Amino acid sequence: MAEGRTKDAVKAFTAAADIEETKDFMQFSDPPAFWYPVRRDVAAALLASGDAAGARTAAEQSLRLRPRDAVAEDLLRRAEGMVPSAH
Repeated sequence: MAEGRTKDAVKAFTAAADIEETKDFMQFSDPPAFWYPVRRDVAAALLASGDAAGARTAAEQSLRLRPRDAVAEDLLRRAEGMVPSAH
């Protein structure tokens, strides 16, 4: 992300989030290996790459894992602001 390689960041963050969200990882990692839900980084990278719909989905997934995460909520609001209304 720091180098502007958002597509690479999406892949790396998705791989990390997939690991973090496995049942075994979540069950046997106390305290959590990641101090925040990595899925929100997927949302940030997707938003930076211009994929607002994907960012919205990733932010919603992140919020299911850790409800009320302020960063994920902000990403969701920003993504929703970029997605055309269905009305």
